[in-house]
Amino acid sequence: MNSSEKLFVELFDFSESNRYMMEMIFKGIDGEESLKQAIIDTRLKVEEAFENNIKRAMELNILPERDSGLQAALLMSLFEGILSRWLFGPVSDGSHIRSRTTAELANEMVRFEFFGLLGT
Repeated sequence: MNSSEKLFVELFDFSESNRYMMEMIFKGIDGEESLKQAIIDTRLKVEEAFENNIKRAMELNILPERDSGLQAALLMSLFEGILSRWLFGPVSDGSHIRSRTTAELANEMVRFEFFGLLGT
């Protein structure tokens, strides 16, 4: 769980420090095809890191055996959604997403990764 939390903290910190780049990633850009491909490749590498963490957790019997690729895709979608809402909104009136620190967001993501993915 520590490696997952560290990964999320690094991703949230990087995103916070590179807000304008993250806006290009989430909202898309027109033009340079090589830049679009670099964005796709980066997203796939992050998802691959999630999948490796999930596989390792399965090996250690922390998570049940499931489709790690699908689990990683679900986690990636959750991460991108929370990250986008944290950086750019919108958030509901009762939500405190935008006031959370990167460490708090990372902790919540890891809790969901390990306990929410159990599906029980």
